[in-house]
Amino acid sequence: MIKKSAILVLFVALLIGEKSMAQLVYQTEGSVNMLGNQTKLMVKYDYSEMMMSDGSTEPVYLEKIKAELNQAVAGRGDEFLVNWEASKKTGWPFKFEELWNKYYGKLNLSQSNTDAKYTLTVKVTVVFPGQFSSGGIGAIPAWITCDFIITETNKPSVILSKSTIKHVQGGAMCAAANSGYCVEGSFAKIAKSYTKYIKDNN
Repeated sequence: MIKKSAILVLFVALLIGEKSMAQLVYQTEGSVNMLGNQTKLMVKYDYSEMMMSDGSTEPVYLEKIKAELNQAVAGRGDEFLVNWEASKKTGWPFKFEELWNKYYGKLNLSQSNTDAKYTLTVKVTVVFPGQFSSGGIGAIPAWITCDFIITETNKPSVILSKSTIKHVQGGAMCAAANSGYCVEGSFAKIAKSYTKYIKDNN
């Protein structure tokens, strides 16, 4: 009897978890219905208005971190900047596309899908890069807030759909000194959440 009750509790918890994940996405404009019969989707990433969780702009944050790290160890701040930019250009997009195509393979997502009818723009609006701690003890997970904007590829100024997903945490801990790497887990989770949202609404 106890075993059956435990299984029931676990099943309910899983259902609640799935429901909570679906509720992470808030549709603010249009719908995602147009994607139901598509097989490919182009993706772009927009960091032009990205703010940090403390209210500072990205350039201000990066200059501050660079100075602090270089003061502690010569060259470490410069290395941080290189890693951060590499994460934005390759690490974050790779993780998002990898998880998207894992959970929603029938709608192939890629930056190279230039012939796709529709384009998804992932616009990151707020990011908390996480707090690193050696061994993970005391570390704080990174999180992001972003908009998902869908347009026709040939009409990028006309928004067909806009959704928002807020404060999505990455892994349970940030066991990497490279803050850009810590954010990758958040991109993995928003991919899983948004693909589920699209499937649920088509």
